[in-house]
Formats: sequence, structure tokens, C-alpha cells
Amino acid sequence: GEWKDSGLGEAFEAAVQKPDEINVIDWKPYGPSHGALASFLSTGIKQNGKLIGVFCTQMPPDSKPIDAALVLKQTMQQIHDRIDAFKYGKTDEGIYPPASQAVADSLFDVSKLWATVHPIAKGPQNSQSLAAIMSQS
Repeated sequence: GEWKDSGLGEAFEAAVQKPDEINVIDWKPYGPSHGALASFLSTGIKQNGKLIGVFCTQMPPDSKPIDAALVLKQTMQQIHDRIDAFKYGKTDEGIYPPASQAVADSLFDVSKLWATVHPIAKGPQNSQSLAAIMSQS
């Protein structure tokens, strides 16, 4: 039919080919949803060992996985910006300079630690980078 090349069509075909599995069709634009990204799950329906149908369901949009690497990168940048703002103050954002030298010293200590950790955290995520970060504390 009209949607045989869509995610729903792929889900149907996957269920026919592998009826004993739960088939996952990745996110892509889907015409009946006005081109919004859609993902499908499908499986075969059997009776007495014979495939008699296919069950497919469209995943809700809020079930789309987040891009964890991108979120981590954005969060690290926000931390970096906040540390700088707190060290010197940023009155246009309602962040005033440290109230005392002791507070300023603490913020600079945090900044020094972050300056060491930030480049490591931006690199490859593996046991060596984790060990390098942990050695800083």
C-alpha cells in the first residue's frame, strides 16, 4: 500500500521475517504523523505455530532517546560558564562578585579543579579518562 516504504511498512516486514522477535524500527519521518519522527515496534502473532498476523505499534514521541553525548557536552559548557560567572560576578545575570576573599578563594579552587577535569571529560569516555578525573579529587 501507500505506506509500505514507511516505518510502519518496515515494521510489518520485520515482523513477517522475524515473527518470534520484537522488532524495533528506528526514528524517521512518518507521513501519516505529518512528517514527525516516528519509531515502531512489531512482532508476529501466531496460532498453533502459524503466523496469522502482525502487531505493530508506533512509539510516542516522548520515548525518543536523548543524545546523551550532546547533553553532556552542553551541561559541561554550562558548568564552565557558571564557574566563570561566580568567580568574577556577572551582574546582568544577577550573579554578584564573591562576598569575601574566602569565598573567592574557594571559587578559584573549584575553577582550578574544573580546568583540570573539563578537558579530560570532553575527551573519550573510557576507564582511563575516569581514572584521570578521579585522581584529581
